[in-house]
Order: sequence, then structure tokens, then C-alpha cells
Amino acid sequence: WVLKECCKNLILWQNTALKDIPISVNISVVDFSDPNFTTEVFNLLEEYAIDSSLLEFELTETVFLDDITAVCKTIAELKSCNVTLSIDDFGTGFSSFSYLRDMEIDYLKIDKSFVQNVHQDKKSQAIVKSIIDIGINLGMKVVAEGIETEFDMALLTLQGCHIGQGYHMSKPLDEQRLLNYVQGK
Repeated sequence: WVLKECCKNLILWQNTALKDIPISVNISVVDFSDPNFTTEVFNLLEEYAIDSSLLEFELTETVFLDDITAVCKTIAELKSCNVTLSIDDFGTGFSSFSYLRDMEIDYLKIDKSFVQNVHQDKKSQAIVKSIIDIGINLGMKVVAEGIETEFDMALLTLQGCHIGQGYHMSKPLDEQRLLNYVQGK
């Protein structure tokens, strides 16, 4: 249902300022390990005729604890149609360099627990900088979650982080407020 609603929104947004803005969807381990998951995704992409690169799936590290052969197959299938993949909350679970090396992941999302007060905690700074460097060196974009101050944003930008998300930029918005925000209203 969630994926269907996202596809509907992507269609509705085609004549608005949100035209080329992707939608990120958190995918549960249960859904991702479902053998019919990619077929359902492909069917929705075909049914709604949307640009598959506008659909982003966020996976937690627990996905990689499942049958790794099946996970690799699912990732390869999704990447074959240009679906974007992120590892969400990186650093809080069972981080493994092997899945970073072996799988086509587009974004590495640093968990907010490392980002909040990063300017005050030297250990968090070291972890965040290391994650940024790993992501960049592996050809991924790095997203910092939970940015709440201009100072944190400046520090993360200086360290090479590509994208930030958090209350510093905006609190969560409903669709109309998001459209107004993007239009500068």
C-alpha cells in the first residue's frame, strides 16, 4: 500500500515544483526478504510509468543479517531498474565492510545518534568523519541524519558530507507545506 501511494504521489507531483524530487521509503526486513518484493516493485513501476530513479528504498543493517545470497539478488534486481538504495541508521547495527564492498548501495545514512552534538563530542566526530570517508571512497553519497544546528551542518559539510537532513533544514511537513517550502513560500 505504501509503495502504491508513493507511486501515486510521484505521478501527481509531475506538474509541480516537486517534479524531480524522489520519495524515500523505509523497507522492512520482512518486505525486503519476501520473494515477491521485486516483482511487486516492478509491477508498480510499470503500472504508474514512473521514473524508477525517483523511488528510493532505505534499508536498515538488519537486512544484511538475512540470507545474504537472497539479499544480493534482490539488490541486483532493484539496481537493474535504477531504484536507489540507502543504508539507513548506519553505525548502530551490525555494520560490515563486506556488504558495503559487495553491494550496489547509493547512499550511506549516518545515524542521528552520532550527528547530534557532533561538535561537542570528539569520538562522535571521529566516527562521523570515518563514515563519510568510507562512503566517499566507495563511491556513495553520504547523508547525515538529525542535523539540528547550523554549526553541526557547517562541520559536516566541512568533513565532506553530501546531504543533511534534520530540524535545522525543516521539521516534517505535510504535502502542501512541502510544496510551499520548495516554492519558497
